[in-house]
Amino acid sequence: NREGNGLGKFTVTDFHRLSPRSNLSYSFGFGDGLSGGFHGTFSLTQYLFAAFRTNASLYDDGNLAYDGAVTLGCMPNSFTSLKVEFGDRIIKGVVETSYKKWQMYTSYQLGYDNHIVALHIARPISINDTDDGRIECSFKYNLAEGFELEYGASKQLTDYSKAGAIVRIGMVSGVKLKLMLSRGNHVYRFDIKFSDVLDPVAIVYGTCVPVFVYSALHWLVVKPYLNRFKEEERQRKADEMAEQLQKAKEEARDAIRLMKSNYERILDAENLRGGLIIEQAWYGVFGPSSKLIDVTIPLQCLVLSSKLVLPPAESKSNMVGFYDVAIGEDKQLSVRYKFRNCKHETTINDSDPLRIPKQSHRLN
Repeated sequence: NREGNGLGKFTVTDFHRLSPRSNLSYSFGFGDGLSGGFHGTFSLTQYLFAAFRTNASLYDDGNLAYDGAVTLGCMPNSFTSLKVEFGDRIIKGVVETSYKKWQMYTSYQLGYDNHIVALHIARPISINDTDDGRIECSFKYNLAEGFELEYGASKQLTDYSKAGAIVRIGMVSGVKLKLMLSRGNHVYRFDIKFSDVLDPVAIVYGTCVPVFVYSALHWLVVKPYLNRFKEEERQRKADEMAEQLQKAKEEARDAIRLMKSNYERILDAENLRGGLIIEQAWYGVFGPSSKLIDVTIPLQCLVLSSKLVLPPAESKSNMVGFYDVAIGEDKQLSVRYKFRNCKHETTINDSDPLRIPKQSHRLN
């Protein structure tokens, strides 16, 4: 309310879809005066669009206010938009462009007693081998206060903390350095004023001080802390993997022990018919630093009517009697077998299917 009198406003809006790519709406309202306006959007091509709006209000005290905006945008491999606003004896314009990693923001204001032109450029960069840094530079010219230049950088230190520094050089403000540190929802700002006038020495100090401070903190505090954290995390994962490996090894050993009687029965049956005999089977990583387990018994127990068929699978380490001897490494299965008194041999990748016997596996 205003001075004990209640206020309210009623507005009616009519929306028209002129085509699949364009629409137009107009509105009319009253309450604390009369108001009306037009709004429209048009997609001229696949990448080019335009929008406009205009509003006018006539208040009860007889004052007339109006404003409007025109926006143009195109998006082939980048995004560019032009926006013009007018009202209250001021015209504002904005040109916003982004291409790949670059972002540029240009604005201007033409007023009755002041004009302002501003340019802002930003780009993400790699700092200390991580792509979580950002540099930015802005230039602003004010007819009343002269020019003002800002440049700086920021970096994401951790998932929840960020640090940055900005140097501000202005005809009125002089030379200032702004240091910022954010941690979660808390933001800390420190303003350091080097000079009230444009002093080259102050500019050099303002530019070099944050670089030296960041480098010292990075090499003396942040990097040792992160290295210690990574080492602790690596050791923790190594301990977990060793524990998982030992548990899987014991389970596979117990499973093979239970297979012994079934293995001997199948082996005797295959020997009598001259069928499929698994002489030796190894699973794991082959090479100079090999990590292998003997899976002869588990494979022989899968032989049915002188045939062994293993379908394709994500990994054979999930089979009974198997386990993952090298987590995260490429593994293979090598099988040497005898069929009809002829020796055969084959080696397949971990996820490949296996079907034996095959004539192509026969050794001369």
